[in-house]
Amino acid sequence: MRDDDGHLGGHHGARAPSRAADRRGRPMTPAEIAALMREVTEVDEIGVDDDFFHAGGKSWDALSLLVILAERSDVKLSLLDVFHTRTPSRLADLIAHRSVTER
Repeated sequence: MRDDDGHLGGHHGARAPSRAADRRGRPMTPAEIAALMREVTEVDEIGVDDDFFHAGGKSWDALSLLVILAERSDVKLSLLDVFHTRTPSRLADLIAHRSVTER
């Protein structure tokens, strides 16, 4: 049974799959990337223009984020890409650009 947020009851700490998973192979929105950043950092408030590292993200969180983004967008990103773009908005722009140029 799911609660109002879509979480499965009885699985403490388990989260329902993100809606971004339904968009596999397509560019991701800044809001979707911000939601993923909140998941990997366990920080409740990361907005589309917030700096991932200033919000509490660590290098290992960035690596987890990269794996998820690669699976969902089919775009290869590096750790340096996260360090250089830093915000969900800029990261979404990079993914959109690469999804066009890599096809």
